[in-house]
Amino acid sequence: MSTASFKGGDKLRAHLAKLTAGLKTASSVDVGWNKEATYGPEHGGQYVASVAAMNEWGGAFTVPEHEQTITRQMKDSGEFSKGAKFVKASKGNFQTTHTIPAHTVTVPARPFFRSMIAAKQPEWANGVGNALNVYDFDTEKALSAMGETIRSQLSDSIRDFNSPRNAPSTIARKGFDNPLIDSGHMMNSTNYWVK
Repeated sequence: MSTASFKGGDKLRAHLAKLTAGLKTASSVDVGWNKEATYGPEHGGQYVASVAAMNEWGGAFTVPEHEQTITRQMKDSGEFSKGAKFVKASKGNFQTTHTIPAHTVTVPARPFFRSMIAAKQPEWANGVGNALNVYDFDTEKALSAMGETIRSQLSDSIRDFNSPRNAPSTIARKGFDNPLIDSGHMMNSTNYWVK
């Protein structure tokens, strides 16, 4: 009867120890918006994550009474040009200020986040596996790469989402019909965190 013996193994043990150490550097990645991310004062300083949640799930919010200045362009004859349509302040020469009463705005659900997860999640396991190979099983680097991939997919979902469409009054105000883009701030504020 013969016996088998193995020699060496030091390189294998060292490699396994390196892989194990790399797997301990991080364990998860979150994708979304920084809790400090807000819109500017022209939008009431709202948190971007709150606006995203309202768009994702739908809901209603109250706009308080406020003053709004509108600008028009007036001809030398005293008549409004452009059919008295509102123009940008830099293009007009006649302004009036109006009190806008408090009112409720209803936002329909636009599940851009859930639809992105449903469409892209099947790719993520292979993506993590590939990233672990590329980054020599350093989970922090691999999850950073996946976080950037998913963050980009989320931004694309915001940009490409198109139903339900904007109301005609919203299209007229914005000048285009992209339901989740007004200033682009929500789309451009997506982020990820490796933990």
